[in-house]
Amino acid sequence: MRKIFKRLILLIILLLAIVLIVLGVKGNVFKENRQNMELRSSGDDNAHWFHLSGVVVEKTFDTLLIELNEKEESSLFFDTTKVSLDCTKCKGDLEQVSEGNVIKFYFFKYNIDGETVKIERIVK
Repeated sequence: MRKIFKRLILLIILLLAIVLIVLGVKGNVFKENRQNMELRSSGDDNAHWFHLSGVVVEKTFDTLLIELNEKEESSLFFDTTKVSLDCTKCKGDLEQVSEGNVIKFYFFKYNIDGETVKIERIVK
């Protein structure tokens, strides 16, 4: 009877040790994920999508010519009201757009090249 009791105690101690190890590993994983998310949500202008809106003036294979909405702060990014959008990353979104549509487009500041910007997403 004493042997069974000792084995039962050892088994309980072993199970508690395993549970504590698993909880410790999970806690570190959650902590790392939280830290990674904090790193992703902070940063300079090159880490965030900006968005502007405008009317589609012309549509070609993978580019749009846009007349920017004058109410927005587009002058922070462009010297002109007409901008060419490189839509190679968002061809699926491009299929939904036609001339005359008002769209909102998302981009990184570092993708601006003069009057052309490579965009990440289009919303109609």
